[in-house]
Amino acid sequence: MWTGVKIGFVFILAVAVLAGCVEERLSQPTPGKTSTLSTPESITTSTPAPLPIPTPHTAPGQPIPLIINISTSKSFYMPSEEARIEIIFENVGSKPIAIRPFPPEIRIVHYTPFRIVKSFSPGNKELKLTSGESFAYLLSWNQKDENGNRVNPGHYHLEVRNFTVESTDGGWRVDAMSSGRVLIQHPQGAMEKKITVNESQTVNNVTVTLDRVNLTATGGEIRVLLQTPEIRVSDITPPQPTPTSEPTPPPEIFPISAYYMVDDEKLIPYSPGFKWVDDEKIMISWQIDPVPADAREMILVITGIGEYSGLWKFTIPLDKNKDGGGK
Repeated sequence: MWTGVKIGFVFILAVAVLAGCVEERLSQPTPGKTSTLSTPESITTSTPAPLPIPTPHTAPGQPIPLIINISTSKSFYMPSEEARIEIIFENVGSKPIAIRPFPPEIRIVHYTPFRIVKSFSPGNKELKLTSGESFAYLLSWNQKDENGNRVNPGHYHLEVRNFTVESTDGGWRVDAMSSGRVLIQHPQGAMEKKITVNESQTVNNVTVTLDRVNLTATGGEIRVLLQTPEIRVSDITPPQPTPTSEPTPPPEIFPISAYYMVDDEKLIPYSPGFKWVDDEKIMISWQIDPVPADAREMILVITGIGEYSGLWKFTIPLDKNKDGGGK
């Protein structure tokens, strides 16, 4: 099992803005949900003034009785298509709740590198949900920024921000909740292939092996193996009297700085998972956005591994057969 951890990547932060339009109305019942609101009376107008948060009288650490998910009609959208997104609010608590303001502020964000794409202003209403009920807020996005420019292909995440959840159990202030993502596809489509590389490079006594690259229509994965004689799983993992889940290295041991190139475009891999393969080796699995179907070459560059600096660079031809090699 892969275990995600926060690793010290060097990210280049930039800011850009995207545009779209919002539609607010009740949707049809959402498949798989306990219940869906079906009457406009469930949303009531509240005063535009800021609403005070009641002092929670539940035990400290009481979870917020709300989950937010996004649902889209397609696994990805082509650049010419309007993205139709449902942001689903569900009361998972045992008591009725009220969400204020409604709709909350909604942001579209690109994470690699990070930039705020579009902010939709909050409304001046409140949404009331009984236990087990859900409501789908509909969002239409034309994939353009505020200047009317079309956005680049890639994954775009939705964040629901700056709202309160109130019930008879108390009140919660929510700064941000990530509710999912939308994929904008390359106009020429995405490359789909598995490339076995199995190339090793050793710098400063650290060996990095690029194992393989898997590419699909909705994203990709880069797998590498790390090996250093200074650190072993037996040195940092205490003996267990009974079998436990697979151990993973503490994130502070191997913070990694890395990026990859697809032809001339520099990109950042994300959502790393890593685990011990044996007593000396760690496998890291990075996620990447879809690669254009006509791309010719990918280059993976690792510039730092924990306290070790260096340059581990791998070149992967993409214009070969299904299972190719690297050099």
